[in-house]
Amino acid sequence: MIERNGARLAVGGVGDMWEGIVDVTRAFRDIPANVPRILLSHNPDLAEELSPGIRVDLQISGHTHGGQVRIPFGPAIQVPSRYGDKYSSGLVQGKSHRVYVNRGIASNHGVRFCCPPEVTGITLRTQRAG
Repeated sequence: MIERNGARLAVGGVGDMWEGIVDVTRAFRDIPANVPRILLSHNPDLAEELSPGIRVDLQISGHTHGGQVRIPFGPAIQVPSRYGDKYSSGLVQGKSHRVYVNRGIASNHGVRFCCPPEVTGITLRTQRAG
């Protein structure tokens, strides 16, 4: 839980879908319903596979590296995701919440083409009523 000027934000993390423990319920255990929730998950595919009723407001992921090799002005040749190019990079709508997928600064095989590395800054603002 992060608190600043009376506002609170819950940041929870889970293990990798292939090698770790993925327990989003545990990550947000004891978090009041009115507190915004950000989920850190290496694999963006989790956004499609969460059980109904688990609330996440924003998921931040990596894993796909933007596909690493892209056709100029086109899609990636291959994206390591069950959902194709959807989770290659950027802000996308998952099954029930938004997901930001960062391309990262490294490459899995030492190759990047038409897919520059990325360091992202995200500014969060309180939603105003009305």
